[in-house]
Amino acid sequence: MEFVSNQDYTESEWSKWRETIMLAGMQLPTTDEIEKKQKDITQALSYKVKEDDIDTVSVYQVYTVQSAV
Repeated sequence: MEFVSNQDYTESEWSKWRETIMLAGMQLPTTDEIEKKQKDITQALSYKVKEDDIDTVSVYQVYTVQSAV
């Protein structure tokens, strides 16, 4: 994706995206996939970060830095 916008997409933008997906040998997402993604996003937006989450991220960051050395 080259640009991000909060505006509605145009018909030509939709057509270009659909064409790009098809030329790449990919399939358009199904209605079920879109509904699941909407649910996932809604849950993520309302998620309350817990202390364990922070600890897990901190341990991962230390491990990643040590692995790179």
